[in-house]
Amino acid sequence: MKKFWNQSGITLVELLAALALIGVVVAIAGSLLGQLFQSNDHVQRDLDLKQQANTILMSIKEQSEDHPVNICLENPSTLTVNNGSNIITKENLTISELYIEKKENTPQPISKDLLTDSCETVGDFDKQIFLTVEIDEVKYKTSALLLAQDPTDVMIEIGGDDVQTDPQDPGDPDLEPSEECKPLESKQQSTMEGDRNCPEHVSIPTNATHTIVGSATFENGLTIGTNASLQIKGAGTFYGSTELRNGAKLYVSGPTVFTGDLTLKNGASLWSKDTNVSGLDDMKFHNKSEFTVNGSLTFGEHTNIKAVGNKITICVTGEVINPPTTLTIQSGNCQSPPES
Repeated sequence: MKKFWNQSGITLVELLAALALIGVVVAIAGSLLGQLFQSNDHVQRDLDLKQQANTILMSIKEQSEDHPVNICLENPSTLTVNNGSNIITKENLTISELYIEKKENTPQPISKDLLTDSCETVGDFDKQIFLTVEIDEVKYKTSALLLAQDPTDVMIEIGGDDVQTDPQDPGDPDLEPSEECKPLESKQQSTMEGDRNCPEHVSIPTNATHTIVGSATFENGLTIGTNASLQIKGAGTFYGSTELRNGAKLYVSGPTVFTGDLTLKNGASLWSKDTNVSGLDDMKFHNKSEFTVNGSLTFGEHTNIKAVGNKITICVTGEVINPPTTLTIQSGNCQSPPES
């Protein structure tokens, strides 16, 4: 019996076609992978460029927060602060533009390109700084507003009429005295009868309104949230860190003592009676903050006062004891606290 077998195999043409197809697939896959890696490299480079540029501006801004500083562009890759004491350098980074413009509302408006003028002081007036950095011909431009930090922006006004420190403040007349200081944190509005002693740090929430009919002592700090207010119809004693956040208000109609730190954020207002801040380590005032004292104000010899911004006013109707030499003292009428 004869057996017939299919002895046909892959022809040379079929083999070459298969190899060509595999080659095409490999080439396409390789191209896609190459583009993917290249895209990742570009994204990482752009992120590094932005991060390094923002780091430079942040460093300048932080160093000019407390006092004016002098910045100089030594070369396209090296920036110095305060005559070379602080050097900012970034690897593979070129500064192609460093441009400083004084704001229009400040005297003697100027514009300066540090690529040609080399050095400029920041922190003495409100200035806008424009920075362009470059890596491998890829550029990134950013800017930041540097506010004047000169402590002479703080003004003390002495004289004028007595300040009314007893604004009306609606609240909760049914508050139990045993609750001590808890309503300051747990309620949006309250009126507490009698003296209060707060042993723990107290944080008053945003937009809250509270009144203490009596004296109050905060043994471990006080934070008044944004646009919140606290009225104390008696003496006030504040230990630790006292902070009034943006638009916050604090009224104290009796003698007032602060120790530790006192910070008034943007637009914050503080009204108090005869006030002693000699125990403070730091006092910091931000834009448009106001500190009004109906009576005398006593400073300490070692209190560090920082003015972070403009239009900051300290108004005193009575005597100023140990006034800091860094402050400009002027006479004038003190503004009464608004009705709350």
